[in-house]
Amino acid sequence: MTARCTTRFAGPAFNATSGSGAEEEFHPVLYTSRSFGDLLQATTLEVVEAWRYRWLPRNHLSRLPAIMSQSPAGVAIINSIDAGLERVLAPFCQNWAFVLVKRPAATER
Repeated sequence: MTARCTTRFAGPAFNATSGSGAEEEFHPVLYTSRSFGDLLQATTLEVVEAWRYRWLPRNHLSRLPAIMSQSPAGVAIINSIDAGLERVLAPFCQNWAFVLVKRPAATER
């Protein structure tokens, strides 16, 4: 069984508050690569694929006028801009997607 899930990931230097009073927009716990790996060790799952995705903060973009945030053409423009930024600014993307699979019974911990 393969499960696809997304999570927010941040490196150890990431500050969980934006300074604008919008702390509720961030996860209360931010994981490093090591802490995420430690969590997985306690499960029967393993990562078979991981990648960073998207750069623009989608929750803020929903505040744009409907012509941009809700129309197919507007969303296509935002997606194109975001895809370009994702390629150029990949080291700064904080969204991670993972494909996890259950380990075979012989290798479960």
